[in-house]
Amino acid sequence: MLASQEMALRHGEVVDAVRAMAGVAGGVGFLGAGVILQSWGEVRGLTTASGMWAVAALGLSAGMGIY
Repeated sequence: MLASQEMALRHGEVVDAVRAMAGVAGGVGFLGAGVILQSWGEVRGLTTASGMWAVAALGLSAGMGIY
């Protein structure tokens, strides 16, 4: 989040936090699905995937200054 804000400010662009959050959500969703589907025939990794979502949400909110 901080990197996207910094790059937007350096290039004179409007800071669009929603686009950065959408990118993070897509990436974390893809990684979480990979963690869940990795085991053969058993549903495993749900706790790890939900932990990744929680950490991503905390990171985004800290990056936006909402802590």
